[in-house]
Amino acid sequence: MQVDPTACAVVERQIEIVERGFDEPEYRDHFVVRALRRWALQTSYDDVVADVAGLVRARGLQDAVIALDLTGPGRLAGRVFIEAYLEGKLGTRYPWAYTITGAQTPSSGGHVAKRDLVTNALVQFNRGRVHIPPDIPYAAVLRDELAGYSRRVTASGVSIFENGSRDAPHDDLVFALMLALYVKTGLPESCRVFTPV
Repeated sequence: MQVDPTACAVVERQIEIVERGFDEPEYRDHFVVRALRRWALQTSYDDVVADVAGLVRARGLQDAVIALDLTGPGRLAGRVFIEAYLEGKLGTRYPWAYTITGAQTPSSGGHVAKRDLVTNALVQFNRGRVHIPPDIPYAAVLRDELAGYSRRVTASGVSIFENGSRDAPHDDLVFALMLALYVKTGLPESCRVFTPV
């Protein structure tokens, strides 16, 4: 049973080809948020996985990458997702699992520094490459979470990223989106990412 807010973001990577005369064309990534989900506290992980499996089937996402946040209580959820994959319920790709850390060192392996998630997302947003259609469920909630997200630096020089907004006290949708963007920036253009967090 989940005790922390759980959310997911379905993000599609699209490639824009910009012709430049006789020079090599330029390839630009664009990321379109296709769906957002948030589950109520106390929802069982089995129910979350069943909902995700339904979304995978309904939207034709059998080849999508499912990226999981294993931080804290996410470890148990990760096991449930992997069992569902092994039972053939979650598409064709083995779920990718990440533990988000507060480390100030670069990300490696299955560990990703929160700083790297935030920095990558900021780069994509600042380049105008993230598109959140206003009519999808939870789009307004995601926008509120994004607006409340900020960075502060401690007296010892450590950067802390957090949602300090009273209007949007959670950051689960932001993390689902940031993890999807982090994973998507290193994948072939044919992949789509689905991130239950």
